[in-house]
Amino acid sequence: MKECHTAFAFLHSLIGPHLVAFDNPARCKSLKRENKLQAMDLPKIEKDQLIWALSDNSGWEEYYLDLETGEIILSSMDEVLAEHEVEEEDLESDRYWYIDPIPSWEAYNFMVEFIETVENEELKRRLSIAINGRGAFRMFKATLYEYPEEQKRWFAFHDKKMEQYTDEWLENLSFALKKRK
Repeated sequence: MKECHTAFAFLHSLIGPHLVAFDNPARCKSLKRENKLQAMDLPKIEKDQLIWALSDNSGWEEYYLDLETGEIILSSMDEVLAEHEVEEEDLESDRYWYIDPIPSWEAYNFMVEFIETVENEELKRRLSIAINGRGAFRMFKATLYEYPEEQKRWFAFHDKKMEQYTDEWLENLSFALKKRK
C-alpha cells in the first residue's frame, strides 16, 4: 500500500493530477495484481552507482540517468560530461532523467526504524535523543561510533534500506516512463 502512495506521489509530480490509476491505493494494488499496470523496460543500470546518486544529499553534485545506456552521469564535472560526450544542455532532453536524492525525511525514517531494532536499552535511549533536533544525522552517527558492532549493523541495515528504496525508485521510474509514452 505504501508503495502505491509513493508511486502515486512520484507520478503525480511528473504528469499532474489527471492520473487515475494511482489515485486509489486499493485500485493500484489490484491493477498491479491483474498485471494491468505495465512497467517500461529500462536499460541495465549499475545499481551501486544509482544508490550512490540517490544517497548524495550534499547539494554539490547532480546526477542524471541516461535512459538509453543506463549510465549514471555526474553533471557537475565537465570531464565526466566530456567522457560521455554529453553537453550540459543535453541533460534537459528526454534521454536523461534527473536523479533526485532521497528526501531527508525518508533517510530520517531509516534511523527511526533502526533504533526500533536496537536491543541495548541505553544505546536505544541515546540514539532516540540524538535524532531529536538539529544535527540529527551527525549526532546519530557520532553516537553509533561509540558502539562499533551496532555501527556495523547500522551500515548493513542502511544498505538494505537504500537497496529497497532504489528498487522502488526504479519501479516508479519505469511506470512514469511508460505513462509518458
